Amino acid sequence: MLRTVGPDSIMDIMFLHPTQYLLRAVESLLMIVLEEFRLRIKLGDAELDIAGDKEFVSRMSKEFEYVLKEASRAPPEPSSHNAPAPKTHPKPGSPPSAGETPKTVPAKLEALRNEGYFSEPKDSSAVTEELRARGWGIYKANDISSTLKKVAPRFALRRVDLGERRYGYTYP
Repeated sequence: MLRTVGPDSIMDIMFLHPTQYLLRAVESLLMIVLEEFRLRIKLGDAELDIAGDKEFVSRMSKEFEYVLKEASRAPPEPSSHNAPAPKTHPKPGSPPSAGETPKTVPAKLEALRNEGYFSEPKDSSAVTEELRARGWGIYKANDISSTLKKVAPRFALRRVDLGERRYGYTYP
């Protein structure tokens, strides 16, 4: 059973602010105890149609009320004293600042290269241990090996054969 309330039953609240008018109309519709509720609100070209049990329609109308209130608020005036400082992002591939811990494995490898760690050939096991010793993470030697192989040309690391199917990387 579906019952609608026409504008004649809510004439006493028509001269309120449009938002208050809508909210009172919603309240009057929800006071009718029915098996199914239907709420239809039309604002200009926009139309909202809610149908369901009493709890669902009530919850949706409260959410709609919140949206209306938020939409009617004026945006805050920007002021220079409380504006956040613009964020500066390093260029991709640039080394981290001094004292800053690199976040990615390639950035960590680049930091090691910049510090002279690769002055002598180092294999993936040695690099893995160095990363662990610095507290930069615990990695598998195989993962470090594949990353070293990928970034070696970009970081100008030279791959040298250490024998017994082992390879080391050095920075000229």
